[in-house]
Amino acid sequence: MFNKDGMDYGPFSVREIEQMIDSGELLGTSEIINYKSKIVAPVSQVPYFAQYLDEKEKRDREAARKAEIEHDHTTAIKDSKRRHTLPLAIGGVLVVVFSITAWALLRDPEIPTSGYPVTFFRDLTFPQLNPLKPRLASPVEFVAEDEDKAESAAKVARKPRGPSRQAPGVVPEPVLDFSFSGSAEATREFSSGDLEVLKSGVTPGLIRCFQKELSSVEGFSGGKIVFYVMPKGKVALSKVETKPAASGSLVSCVSSAVNSKKIPPYKGDIQIIEIPLYVSAR
Repeated sequence: MFNKDGMDYGPFSVREIEQMIDSGELLGTSEIINYKSKIVAPVSQVPYFAQYLDEKEKRDREAARKAEIEHDHTTAIKDSKRRHTLPLAIGGVLVVVFSITAWALLRDPEIPTSGYPVTFFRDLTFPQLNPLKPRLASPVEFVAEDEDKAESAAKVARKPRGPSRQAPGVVPEPVLDFSFSGSAEATREFSSGDLEVLKSGVTPGLIRCFQKELSSVEGFSGGKIVFYVMPKGKVALSKVETKPAASGSLVSCVSSAVNSKKIPPYKGDIQIIEIPLYVSAR
């Protein structure tokens, strides 16, 4: 804390005190208070800030020296210009006129990057994007809910898809969180245990969705579900690939089963999870 005009202000962090010293709000004679120990002392008598004051004075002197050199340089240039003779001035004007004329006649078309400083693109950096690598979960078998009506799940009597369900379902484009390091408080990596937690969490719902599709679509043989896992732990469905193409009701059912799941935040990149599901031949 610091005292000003009989009032105590704070508490402030060390960095904030340094910023106030830099801005001149706090001087070496300003009193600061350690709000834990209640010790009151001028800034210049606190060892850490005394050193910081010395460094600030050095920086100020160096800045003043550079400003003085720049001023002298500018003054010298102005004096040199005033000593130019008339022939030199006329020659300079002719050179400028000739240069402008030549530039107007010979210049190339302006490109979009013109006007940027030479170092702009050299110093321009982008964070590295790591490629997304799919993680394949072990396949899951499922059968029709009523196995007594057929010899095998692949031969279960099913009704053809009605006219209103001919168009395949479409998965909405997921909104991805491209945070490079994940949640700020996350310290763990994505692991195979997370993969198993997600698989065990979504598989029961996926099987129910696929069983419903199997009972209503002739020739349905299963497929695979692909979804994203983002560093903050959220899950987003990417696609539903089945034979024949998934109906709108299947996509809706799978979206509800997948998008509701979540794991603890982790550091790293977005993960792609694939879960194959196919009809058992039993």
